[in-house]
Amino acid sequence: MVTLPISKTFILGTAFFASTSYALKLNAVWATGSWSAIGPPGGSGSSGHTDGFSLVNEAGETVWSDSYPGGYTSCGGGYGHTFSLTGGCLPEGTEYHFNCWSKSTNPDKCSIRNKDGSNIALADGQYSTHFIGIALGIDGYCGTSWDLGDVDCPANTQGFTATYLGDEEGL
Repeated sequence: MVTLPISKTFILGTAFFASTSYALKLNAVWATGSWSAIGPPGGSGSSGHTDGFSLVNEAGETVWSDSYPGGYTSCGGGYGHTFSLTGGCLPEGTEYHFNCWSKSTNPDKCSIRNKDGSNIALADGQYSTHFIGIALGIDGYCGTSWDLGDVDCPANTQGFTATYLGDEEGL
C-alpha cells in the first residue's frame, strides 16, 4: 500500500475536485391560491385567486418569477398552459417548455420539456384546504427540478423571455 504525506493527499484531492464539474439543479414551481369568504347579512361574499410560476436555485433563491408567463396564467384548468423560457441564465440557444395542467384551480401535473417536446421532468401537484370560520382557502403547487449543467443562476436574474405556446390536453 502506498501512503502519501497529508499535504500531497490534500493537493491531489483538491485538483481532482476542481476538475470535476457538477450539474446545477434548477427548480420550477407553479403555485395557485384561492379563497372565498361569506359576506355580511344581505351582502355578497368575496373571493380571490392568485397564480404564479417561479424558478428557484439550489440556494432557495428566486431566480425568476412571473404571475402570467407569456401573458397567461401559469397553470390552466381543464387543459395545460405551455410556455417557453429563453435567455436569462439559460445557455444561449437553450429553450425549455413548461406545462402545467389542472382539473380545477390547483395544479394536477407539471412538466419541463426540451424544445423538441421530450419530458425532462414530470411531477404531480399537491394542495391543501384551510377552513377558517367564515372563509375557505385552497393553496396548490406543483414543482420539479432538472439539471441545468454548469451554469450559474443567481437570484433575480434578468433577461428571461416567456412565450405562450398554447394549451394542451392533460399531461
